[in-house]
Amino acid sequence: MCEKALGADHPVVGTSLNNLAGLYEAQGEYDLAEPLYKRDLAIGEKALGPDHPNTAITVWNMADLFAHRGRLDEALGLAKRAHAAFERALGAEHPHTAGASQTLANIQGAIAERDG
Repeated sequence: MCEKALGADHPVVGTSLNNLAGLYEAQGEYDLAEPLYKRDLAIGEKALGPDHPNTAITVWNMADLFAHRGRLDEALGLAKRAHAAFERALGAEHPHTAGASQTLANIQGAIAERDG
């Protein structure tokens, strides 16, 4: 509905896609979640810019998804990107920055465990 009213590239459409992707991810439907996150990311980068906090939320969510899928190296790059964007835009003490720090640490720990 909002896509028809606002257009396919509107940030509100991206937010809706992100929310639906999060639902699919929570249900373990990773194959359904990933293309929605990717579409939301494309919308966010175009409409808001690559370092906007809303775009960084999508990047953070994708890092989490990729970690769940065992794609740890991709997840690490995304987590670093999200953390840096949050820190620049919101500061080191913001809850999103702290959450992204935790995600980054979890992924780094999983990589260390994997690589022995």
